Amino acid sequence: MDQAVIGHEKRSGSGTGTAAEEPQVEQEPYLSASSAHIKDVVPTTKLQFLVIFIALTLAIFCVALDNTIIVTAIPRITDDYRTLNDVGWWVDLLAANLIIFILT
Repeated sequence: MDQAVIGHEKRSGSGTGTAAEEPQVEQEPYLSASSAHIKDVVPTTKLQFLVIFIALTLAIFCVALDNTIIVTAIPRITDDYRTLNDVGWWVDLLAANLIIFILT
């Protein structure tokens, strides 16, 4: 018995029939419903890529600058409050602040 796989269906044939006797089943592409729109995607231009790249670079720079300011200010904060035990709390609060603003 001859078996053939067409699309996602498995059918068996006698192997003696001609191609005109067997129904033609078009093979389905292996794309999910959510990725079927990939053909409609328009590629970005160089200007769009440059704008996106600069925006992301500035965002990373602002986060790095903020971290640099905080690290520089921690010794002054510990001197003002005369305690080194609370540094962990300040760093945790600053990290929580960053996480909250990333989520929004």
